[in-house]
Order: sequence, then C-alpha cells, then structure tokens
Amino acid sequence: MAVFNVSTIGNMRPNKRVVLAVFLLSGFILLIAVMLFSFELTQRGQFSGFHSFLVTYHLEIMVVISAIGVAVGAGVFYLMSERVEKTEKESKITATLLLSLLSVEERRAVEFLAKSGGNALQSEVSRLEGMNRLKAHRTVGRLVSKEIVAITKVGKTNRLQLSPAILDALKSKA
Repeated sequence: MAVFNVSTIGNMRPNKRVVLAVFLLSGFILLIAVMLFSFELTQRGQFSGFHSFLVTYHLEIMVVISAIGVAVGAGVFYLMSERVEKTEKESKITATLLLSLLSVEERRAVEFLAKSGGNALQSEVSRLEGMNRLKAHRTVGRLVSKEIVAITKVGKTNRLQLSPAILDALKSKA
C-alpha cells in the first residue's frame, strides 16, 4: 500500500508534480462546474434527488468549495514553488558564468548597468574606476558585439541597455 504524504510529494519528479497540480486544478474546476449546473437547474425549477441536496445546502456547499479552492491554490503553489526555485538557481549560475567570461572592464560595465536598472549613459560608464572615454568606448563595443548590451543614440552620447535576459539573471544573483 502506497503512503501519500508531504515527504512523498517532495521526492516526486517535476513532471509528476505538474500532472498532480493539473489534476488538482481540473478537479476543482469540475466541482465548480457541477455547482453552476445545479444552480442553473434551480433557476428552471428542475431538480430531483441529488440536485435537491445541492439546492437545499447551496450556501454551505459554496463555503466548502471556497475552502477547497484555497487548499487547491496552496497545494499548486507548493508543487510549483520548487520549479521556480530551480529556475532562480539556474539564473544565478548563468550570471556567475557570464561574469567570469568577461574582462575586468566588461564586468564592471555590466555590473554597473545591472545596478542602474539595465540602462545608463556611456559617459557614466567612462567615469567608473579604471575607465576613461576610450576604454569605455572599446568595452561597450565588445559588449555590443557579444550582444550583451544594445546602444541607442541620444544626442552626442549613447544610451546603453543591458539585455533583458542578462539583467534578469544578474538581478536574481544579487
């Protein structure tokens, strides 16, 4: 006989977790559909047997369904939270790997852009420690060629925008 408890759920493979979550949600949706159908029958005055039970205790059943809805929501959240944590962990690893492959100047520029919300002027990058206008220009050029940064002309200066995927990875690293 199989025992089904929280520790069993914790040891499930991710695909089984998704199937269980879909099953829980489907069951809850089916329960709501039955209640709506029974309500429609009461409006028409056509009910007998099981439907009379649903009509008689309609309010109590709706309270129970609400409680079940909260429990299903909490269960699905629990089942899917591990997948979110795994994705965040992978993002941190990706960000660390990315930064390790960059030169010192490129790393400083990318970290500065990440701290600035992904946007900054090239002139701001040139004011970083160990940078000047020429180093900043060359560093930004290398980052653009690696598709880490995009440039938008703003008058006589450039606005730098960090790739959204890289920005998300670096935010999750912090």
